[in-house]
Amino acid sequence: MELWDSPLGGTLIHNHDATASDHSAGGQPVLTDTIGGNNATGSGFIEDGSAWVDLGGGAVTADLATTAKKTNCINRIKRRSATT
Repeated sequence: MELWDSPLGGTLIHNHDATASDHSAGGQPVLTDTIGGNNATGSGFIEDGSAWVDLGGGAVTADLATTAKKTNCINRIKRRSATT
């Protein structure tokens, strides 16, 4: 999962990469951030190494600029509804 500092690209500030993470048994899974060092540690997962399963989902992209526009529109509608 990549996180950029701008909805239009900018600089890559986090890259959580399961392939760079330790998949061994004996502890909670840690999803490694190869850029920012902000690793994500699992909680409550089985500790035999089987927490890592490739579901074959592939990459997902999101257009944050479009999402922000839709959210702003929805919030304006909600505010108008609340005042009438």
